[in-house]
Amino acid sequence: MALLFLVPACFFAQILLPIGLLQALLPDYAQGTGMEMRVPRVDRAVGWEGRLWYPVVSKLSSISDNVASVSLVSLGSAPGDVPTDHDKLPELESWLLPGTDRLWIVDSRRIQSFREGKLHVEAESTLGEISRPFLMAGRPAILERSGEGISLLRFAPEGWQRTGPVLLDPPGNSALSLARHVQVVARGEQMDVFVERDETVVHRAGLTEGTSSGSWRPVAPPEGRWSALASGEDLVFYAEGSSADEISRSMRGLRFRNSSWEPFFGHSVGLALEIGVCVPEPGVTVILVQSLPDGLRVLHATGDRVTDQRTFRQGFPHVAKMFWFAAVGFLEFLLVLLFAVAVSA
Repeated sequence: MALLFLVPACFFAQILLPIGLLQALLPDYAQGTGMEMRVPRVDRAVGWEGRLWYPVVSKLSSISDNVASVSLVSLGSAPGDVPTDHDKLPELESWLLPGTDRLWIVDSRRIQSFREGKLHVEAESTLGEISRPFLMAGRPAILERSGEGISLLRFAPEGWQRTGPVLLDPPGNSALSLARHVQVVARGEQMDVFVERDETVVHRAGLTEGTSSGSWRPVAPPEGRWSALASGEDLVFYAEGSSADEISRSMRGLRFRNSSWEPFFGHSVGLALEIGVCVPEPGVTVILVQSLPDGLRVLHATGDRVTDQRTFRQGFPHVAKMFWFAAVGFLEFLLVLLFAVAVSA
């Protein structure tokens, strides 16, 4: 008789107990009102005015809808500093560029600037396929593909100015996407162009509008995201790679010296969803790692050595509670199983 009562009781407990736990631990999710999930775009981080700046995508996940917004966030270097929201960005695909008196925010629809604590629209225009923006003589510039080919566009007070064609002829046969496969570092009026093609990244120095002379040098085969940056007078290249355990990720750095690329930096960053890197000042590298359950890890490196690491809980707001929820559910299953074994014995 007791067995006939306990079996349905255990069955209903398996259904009702998780619902009760969900209501207690995650009431907003259980009621379908949504939970904000903040995802830092670490691949778009830059250093400006002594702080790190990067976009953060906020997603409101609920049963009925999924709304996304983008915030401009900064982080200081002092031990007690935490990420600070400044303003909303209108586009998910905005790129940041550190100017002398403003932070430029560039996408294919408009160019904006953040200065004096506010966001300002500098110009609006509809562009074709564009490369990752870069600074040229202190102002934004991009490569754009149109029906006339690839051109260099430089931003002036009156808007984007098309200054001339750019002849990209890297070796290889794979399709070339400006947005995914091309990065430019401008030094003066000349451009160092990096192109990922046929499973390798190649580099060409001293490219200007209308010129086709010069040679492409291999840099490295990419295993993930890569970034080409200027560090003072040096040209540096950072790329993701696998660690020895083939599970963790690593960041390696190469430096252009004596017309060749030589390694100078390597560091394992552990488990990572996304990795970003920026050079806020010559000789200093900041690696940003997005991961779960940590959220955001920020590593500061001087030369070839990591000197500081900080962790910020961002991303999914209830990671710890979800772990507890899963653990209690597993414990409940174990108890029911043991009870069934005891009764059958």
